[in-house]
This record gives sequence, C-alpha cells and structure tokens, in this order.
Amino acid sequence: MAIVKGPFNLKWGNNVLVDVESVDLSFEQESNDYTTVDGRKFTIKGAISASATITLLASDAATLAPIVPQFARAAGATMSSGETVAEGKVAIDVLAGDCTSESSKYDLDIESCGNPGEVLRLKSCSTSISSMDLENNQVRTVEITFTGEPAQGIAAIQAFEKGALIPGASS
Repeated sequence: MAIVKGPFNLKWGNNVLVDVESVDLSFEQESNDYTTVDGRKFTIKGAISASATITLLASDAATLAPIVPQFARAAGATMSSGETVAEGKVAIDVLAGDCTSESSKYDLDIESCGNPGEVLRLKSCSTSISSMDLENNQVRTVEITFTGEPAQGIAAIQAFEKGALIPGASS
C-alpha cells in the first residue's frame, strides 16, 4: 500500500497546466432507491460523472488560450465587440456558444510525484471558465472546470501507475 503524494503535474491533452494553485475533484454516481411492498429497500446505481475545477495563477490570455480554445481568438480574428486581434497576439473572448461551436475534449491527467508516479485520469474532458477573481487585490486567478464526457462504455475516472497502460483506442 502506498500513499499517493504531490506535488502533482496536470496535463490536458498535450497542454501542460502551469501555476495551478488548487484542484477540486468531484465524483458522483446517480442512484435511485426502490422499496418493495414488504419493506425491503434496493438502490440501483446509475451514471457516473467526474469533474475537476482548477484554480490557475497564470491567467494571461496566452496561457488560457490552449485550455479554453472555444474562447481563444488568434491574430487577425475579430472579437465579439468588433476589435481585431493584433499580429502575434492572442485574446480571450468569453462568448456564449452557438449551434456551430464545438468543445475540445481531452483526458485530464493528474500525476503524482514519485518514480513512477500515479495518474488520476478524468476521461474526455471539455473545459469551461467557472470564475475569475482578483485574489486579495494582488493577483488575477481563473477557475477552469474540466468536465468528463466519455463515450458510452468508457470509464469517467481511472487511476493507475504511470506506464501501466498500453495505448489503444480511447474516447
């Protein structure tokens, strides 16, 4: 038996998440309770959902762009308010989605220290901005929620030693 310890490294797809202040994991399994006429109770387990909300200290547009690509605007793109993003720059334009917008989905890996480390994986996560804050009027932080949306038959959350899995098909 081993205790899994940090510091932890986070990766969403090929994007390494830096300057993470905190991670708040959420795991829930739906269930329904049924009671028979003779007084026995049955609990039927249902869908499982997993998400992680991380607080980023690095909250500049260039850092956020690969994490929330649905809001990123590259050089030459037009912001919702009409301005054009300057050459060599990137901007974040938090606009509600429309019928044509698609979210990127990648696995969120939270890897512990150690050799080899332990990986906690949330499968097929989309991202959304949960909040922005000016912590103690000193630093802007951004909370990003990674919501697991795996295909049917794929686990919502996995835990394993780094290197224990042989790559295969994934959703």
